[in-house]
Amino acid sequence: MRHPQARMTPPDADQGALDDLRGREILFYSDFPIGYRNPEAEDRMRRFAQRGYHVRFVQGLGIANPRLEHLPRLLRSLWRSRAPEAPSEGPLTIVTPKILPFRRAPGIRWSNERWLTRQLLGALDDPATAIFWIRFPSPELGRMLHRVDPHLIVYELVDEHRSPRLSRRLLRVYDHAERTILDRSDLVFASSHRIASRLAERHERVVVSPAAAADVEHISAVAGRTTAAERVALYVGGIDHRFDADLLLRTAAELPGWTFLLAGQAQPEVRRRLSGVANVVLLGHLPSDKLPELIASAAVCLVPYKVDAVTASLFPIKIVLYLAAGRPVVSSPIDAAGRFGDVLEVADHEDFPRAIERAAECDDEAARARRIQRARPFSWPRRITEMEVQMALAAKRA
Repeated sequence: MRHPQARMTPPDADQGALDDLRGREILFYSDFPIGYRNPEAEDRMRRFAQRGYHVRFVQGLGIANPRLEHLPRLLRSLWRSRAPEAPSEGPLTIVTPKILPFRRAPGIRWSNERWLTRQLLGALDDPATAIFWIRFPSPELGRMLHRVDPHLIVYELVDEHRSPRLSRRLLRVYDHAERTILDRSDLVFASSHRIASRLAERHERVVVSPAAAADVEHISAVAGRTTAAERVALYVGGIDHRFDADLLLRTAAELPGWTFLLAGQAQPEVRRRLSGVANVVLLGHLPSDKLPELIASAAVCLVPYKVDAVTASLFPIKIVLYLAAGRPVVSSPIDAAGRFGDVLEVADHEDFPRAIERAAECDDEAARARRIQRARPFSWPRRITEMEVQMALAAKRA
């Protein structure tokens, strides 16, 4: 079994090789749409654009069939130009491709592969000199990858989308699409060691590069001028299948003197369970520029995730955000939290309420400084440079 490579540090960069990359187009096929509640992908691509890359941000199509109610809009798209509409979102050009429903039915699959290829290649000025960056193995991408030989193909896996939530049929489709992409990729980024270990069996150049990154200096500066409230615990992020509602409800019941703020979009069934609890406040989804002050104002920040196959491969960005603000953190025992055991509390269901109280009691200036220092390797400038270095090395070998 191959072992995934460690991340490369910025001083190893070959400036000439980096200069050769900058200025190229990046066709970034995302796993989430623009404006998604976790803006990591678009934040990162904006920073690549600031370094001179011309980023075409493709709102990925996933793997499931489009819903039938979208059929009229999709059919109208057949009569539009070869390239999809490409509005700008700051320095990014947004590409929203379309495909037909029943995407893997005979005939339709062939049409979708050709149509998607036209849309994506049509969004580029020169596909042969571009960098293709794929974050989700949509099955229709194979045809495009076999039609063109770009400067570099990068496959990145941030979340382990190959999960028990997929049916057996979709797992087979997923595996075939991923094998096709891996066969054509020059470089593979994996956000966790667990993901990297799986991919290293199929590709010789797998680099561990957590997606989690933050504007550490800005967040720590905001925290320095913000006073934390007493007995306020905060969770930032999606309140969905990863979120352990049972854990939060139990903790809120055992700590009636605490207020639990939840900042994120909640799935309806989870919202119903949490809405009637007196000391739980659902803030909804907040803009990212509002988060630093909110995080800094909390006595303790939380990562109440379920511990299962889905969360085993996650590296939650919220951990970095919390630490960058210097705040105490309590997390359920997911793998990513174990990496920060020196600066946060890892607790199971039984101990979670007591861990929150311990974290608040032990907070002081020295502890805050240690947390901020642990977050510094996850600053955006360092992360972008690390990735550029690996891309430059892969391009040399391609």
